[in-house]
Amino acid sequence: GRLLFTTAQAQFGIDVVAHSPDGKWLVVSRAYGGGGNTFNILDAETGRQSFGNIPNVGGTGYVSFSPDSRYMLAVARTHAVALWDFKQQREVWRLKNIEVLHAVFHPDGKRFITVTDDGCVAVHATRDGREVVTLETERAWLPVTFSPDGHQLIYRQDNGHMRILHSDDWTFPDKKAAFKAALRDVQQELNITP
Repeated sequence: GRLLFTTAQAQFGIDVVAHSPDGKWLVVSRAYGGGGNTFNILDAETGRQSFGNIPNVGGTGYVSFSPDSRYMLAVARTHAVALWDFKQQREVWRLKNIEVLHAVFHPDGKRFITVTDDGCVAVHATRDGREVVTLETERAWLPVTFSPDGHQLIYRQDNGHMRILHSDDWTFPDKKAAFKAALRDVQQELNITP
């Protein structure tokens, strides 16, 4: 129970606190309200600021770490999503064109889920942030999480009920293979022999 350190943001209060899975980094942020709308990455043992602020993110609403602790998704107050690379100490990309409330990594680290303010749930590729699948579901809300094995996505519906979706078939389509499969479907539909 010994106090290790107190962050400088304590004067404003902190809305977001998150540990990286490897225990090295501590993310603190004031997501809402007056001063101190900053986003800091601290050394988890000493409390020293490690990388400064991620530019133009301000306070964050949610943070999610990749399982290997290399990457972090930060949902800004502006509803943009930024991917931060701890190894290279830089922002990799930022999604600005969707109003994201929450983003969470899948346990495989290769994809992540976003929930937008209109309740849409989408699967994205971690590599470049592109949307891979949009899930046709009832309006989703928070909280949103994956089961530890990654086979289920659990989220709250707008009516307050919890919903569980299976994620086993969320794959990244190969464009050539997808085109060939679609062409086969059309050929079968029209009774054309390839």
